[in-house]
Amino acid sequence: MKAIQIPSKGEKMKLVETPVPRPGEGQVLLRVEACGVCNGDSRTNSEV
Repeated sequence: MKAIQIPSKGEKMKLVETPVPRPGEGQVLLRVEACGVCNGDSRTNSEV
């Protein structure tokens, strides 16, 4: 699956491919069809 990660403090967000997680007992796996990142979220890594 595709995911956005911040590798470490002060680094920019990065689009990565990662394995689809397998839900455990009592958990569910949801498919997200659309997601947004607000301007404040996009600046979080530089302010932490």
